Amino acid sequence: MAGVVLGAVELSDIPWIFDACQDPQIQRWTTVPRPYLIEHAESFCNGEGVTERIRWTIRDVAVNARGLGLISVHVITDGVAEIGYWVAPWARGEGVCTGAVGHVVDYLSDLEAASAVTAKVASTNIASQRVMIKSGFEAVGDTSEPLPDGELKVPGIVFRREI
Repeated sequence: MAGVVLGAVELSDIPWIFDACQDPQIQRWTTVPRPYLIEHAESFCNGEGVTERIRWTIRDVAVNARGLGLISVHVITDGVAEIGYWVAPWARGEGVCTGAVGHVVDYLSDLEAASAVTAKVASTNIASQRVMIKSGFEAVGDTSEPLPDGELKVPGIVFRREI
């Protein structure tokens, strides 16, 4: 994939977000509702109950069509921004997430409020750990709470990058 851009979450994103969240891998590694209903996508795109500080869609830079994933800044606390993301099944293995993480790090580096970026990744989520390493993050410790791996809760790893 040539590159990705980040965009605002819009009502037109409802269909592809709904489709993506039917994916067993997104349901395995995230806290999306199960089953994921069209009403969940509608609420998310309308901003209802959204807890993320900032959220973006991930799209192909050349074709601004169907979304490829979502990425967000959950919180910024004491200068540390925590991010989360998922990539739709039709976009995996193309560097989509690494590109999106790079854009978010660039965005955050322009904010005086953030001096580092972290992500919490399940110890069993090897693909997401690879994204963090390719994006210049280092594993710095374990999470204080377990993270989802399907119906299980597993230890998590905190990845961090100074900006």
